[in-house]
Amino acid sequence: MTSNEWLINRQIISGYTDTEAKVYKVFHFGIKSKKYPFVLKVDQTPVTCALGVQYGENLGIFDVRTKAEFQRQGYAKIIIQALIEQAQKNGVKNVQLHVNLKNTTAINLYNDLGFRCICDYWFRRLKQS
Repeated sequence: MTSNEWLINRQIISGYTDTEAKVYKVFHFGIKSKKYPFVLKVDQTPVTCALGVQYGENLGIFDVRTKAEFQRQGYAKIIIQALIEQAQKNGVKNVQLHVNLKNTTAINLYNDLGFRCICDYWFRRLKQS
């Protein structure tokens, strides 16, 4: 899947506005490392997306999103496993991801996939004036 196709599907899944999608597009195309833009569709409907970014033997998994009406049906697990499998074919040996510690559903999924917590931090959004 191309990055442009992935970005369109990501917007459908997340429900972002066109303005938010344009901002994210700038960030996405600013990534110069190998990217793995994955989307899982059910009956041609995009339901889950994830982005992998490879740097050497390391893979970062970002932006795992599932459309609300498809959550808790195993789709995120399927896409993460497929993303990791593809990246391992290209030499990845280490995988990391970031998750909000209050998102217990995601943490349970990641624990089930064999991830473990190695640090605790969070970002803040600047206030709009």
